[in-house]
Amino acid sequence: MRTYRVVVLALGLVLAATAVGRVAKLSWNQAFAAPALVATLPATAQDQDWNQLRGTYFATGVTSCVVSSTGFNPNLTPASGAVVYFQSSSVQGIWKFNGDGTGTGQLNELQLTLPPSGTPGGSSVEDSFPFAYTVAEDGVLTFAPGLVTGTITTGPAAGLAFSDTLPPLTGRIAREGTAITLTSTVPAVETVKVETPTGTIVAELPRICNRMRVLIPVHEH
Repeated sequence: MRTYRVVVLALGLVLAATAVGRVAKLSWNQAFAAPALVATLPATAQDQDWNQLRGTYFATGVTSCVVSSTGFNPNLTPASGAVVYFQSSSVQGIWKFNGDGTGTGQLNELQLTLPPSGTPGGSSVEDSFPFAYTVAEDGVLTFAPGLVTGTITTGPAAGLAFSDTLPPLTGRIAREGTAITLTSTVPAVETVKVETPTGTIVAELPRICNRMRVLIPVHEH
């Protein structure tokens, strides 16, 4: 299948906020100024198979969550007696597409936890995750993360580990793969499990989150 090497699309960082991992060691010049990319796609609309998307993408975006200590009712309102608070994050990292509908992601996240949480303030986390994706005939991309695992690196809970299973995101792939956009479209409850390095669970945090991600292909040496 014919492919063209895509060019870098400049992108300003999106600020203010999970999925979260360790960013590959790419400098800004490597990420945004390199003339050649590893991300490739079919050349024409007639023979595009987006599930064959292959290459490395820089990902950035924001996440906003409402956390309910006792969970949520079926209509997605906080359960009775819950302590309800909000989290807001900005994220950046590297996602790699394998060319077969799967891939892996690594993200760094700066997170703000707002009152009335018992420990409001700032923190940062690193995480990694596998993912799968499909593209429908109408061009809608559905992105399904696998289990997210990571470490809280700064803040009140620094040193603890966490895991989370995220709801799918949907979006579009730009012409010839020069950008990918993904957002949350259906609210869903997810539960973050926080544990010690030895595996003892110290907290389970039900939450509903809204995520936005923008991906652009990057050069690799």
